[in-house]
Parts: sequence; structure tokens; C-alpha cells
Amino acid sequence: MASKKLEIVKSLVEEVFVKDNPDYMNEICTDDMESHFIIDELDKHDVDGIKTLNAILNQCFSNLKVEIEELFGEKDKVVLVLKFSGTHDKECFLGMKPKGKKIEFLTYDVFYFRKNLISFNRGITDVIHKLDMLE
Repeated sequence: MASKKLEIVKSLVEEVFVKDNPDYMNEICTDDMESHFIIDELDKHDVDGIKTLNAILNQCFSNLKVEIEELFGEKDKVVLVLKFSGTHDKECFLGMKPKGKKIEFLTYDVFYFRKNLISFNRGITDVIHKLDMLE
């Protein structure tokens, strides 16, 4: 059962973050899906919010690369650790002006499922501790 959910989360990474196809979220999430992220500026609360987060990353960073560091699940939960890397040479990110510097940070997400659809997501990131890379 968890293997199907692992494949769904893998497909989320590939479609939404690698291929920049945020509308794919509509296919794999419940209509009432909630998402909460530890950083207020990135806490977008729902499917449209995750689409907005993807847009923010693409608007701020060129050469954006997203890699799965860890992926495991049990029953109706999947844990995902993603590594983001890119060059901050586009728009401001968390109030910081672009200076062409490279950044790398991790996100840690838990996805909860209902009937093989993502119904809830909770995430944290170490990006705040990596902002000095952009100075």
C-alpha cells in the first residue's frame, strides 16, 4: 500500500518541481488538501499554495535542481527529504535581492493520504540557515 503512495510523491517531485507542471497537484491531492510550512512567507496552506511556492522558486532561481534525498512511507504517510539548489539571479527571495550566488537547502515533508490522494502536508526547511549563502 505504501509503495503506491511513494510513487505518487515521486511523481509530485518530478511533475511539479522538475518539469514545472504545478497543475499536476490537482490530480494527486484531495479537493480539501491542506499544507503547512514552518516559514510564514512560504506557508501557503493548500494546493494553490504549493503551486505558488513552486512559482516563487522558479521566479527567484535559475538552474533550479530538485533531488530526492530520502523517501519512505508507512500506511497513509510518506516522508520526503528534498534538496533544492540553484542560482539566485532572478527576483527577490525572502526579502533578499538577487546577487547571482548559489544556494542549496533541504526541505522535510510529511504527506498524509486519504484514498491514495494527498490530503495533508506538513513541511520544514533549513533555508533560513542557508540565506547567508546569498549575501
